[in-house]
Amino acid sequence: MFTNALVIAWRESLEAMLVVGILLAWANMQSDRTRYRRAVLFGVSGGIACAVLVAIAATVAREFFSGDALDIFQILLLFLTWALITQMVLWMHAHARHLKAHLHRQADKAGGQLGVALVAGFAVARECIEMVMFLFGAFVQGADQGAAGMAGGITIGIAAASATAVLGVRGARYIRMSWVLRISEGLLLAIAASMLATGIDRVLARDWLTRLADPVWDASAWFNDMHGVGRVFADYVGYRAQPSLLWLLAFATWAALIFWQMRRAPEKS
Repeated sequence: MFTNALVIAWRESLEAMLVVGILLAWANMQSDRTRYRRAVLFGVSGGIACAVLVAIAATVAREFFSGDALDIFQILLLFLTWALITQMVLWMHAHARHLKAHLHRQADKAGGQLGVALVAGFAVARECIEMVMFLFGAFVQGADQGAAGMAGGITIGIAAASATAVLGVRGARYIRMSWVLRISEGLLLAIAASMLATGIDRVLARDWLTRLADPVWDASAWFNDMHGVGRVFADYVGYRAQPSLLWLLAFATWAALIFWQMRRAPEKS
């Protein structure tokens, strides 16, 4: 849970910081830059507040359920988080380099300070709410590992995002932010894979779907998913030593979709 929380907090915080930086740079180009900077910061505060409300609502919802209802809620949350991570990675892969121009166009069209505050608020809220949902899904996936590891991962992840943003600005000659984003894509897809695996395991445990063939093979003798390196791969990339046919079909379909989408809509330079 610590590693997943660190990666999620790092990536999503970094994106939020980039959004804020882009909007503040736009504000500095305006004749009344002081007021527009205040509008951006006001919008950022509102976006963070929205994310906090979503976190509270998700926590309350989780406490409201118990027994089978809680299990079903957690399964749905795992699949929702997996789908959101996949969608976010694909969107950023196609639009990352156009993000600055996109935000500048939105700010130009917004006109007044209230409009700019709304642009900043919605943009930051999107990133922060994504982080809340992803972290909540990671918590559900590894609830047995406790919250302390997640809190540490979030703290270090946000600190790492701040350091990455500073290095990206001051050391742009040596560190390309596009490389950082591409690496983070792979890390997030690994987290999504582990969530998909956990979700499928829980669905099969409830006998909601047939396994079709179980197992298709057994690699436990040389790469066991219960201990050692195999357990690390199981926790962080969804590896299973004894996969069912349904599990393999789900992963193959997901991987094919990602490959097709990235080939169909590659990032434009």
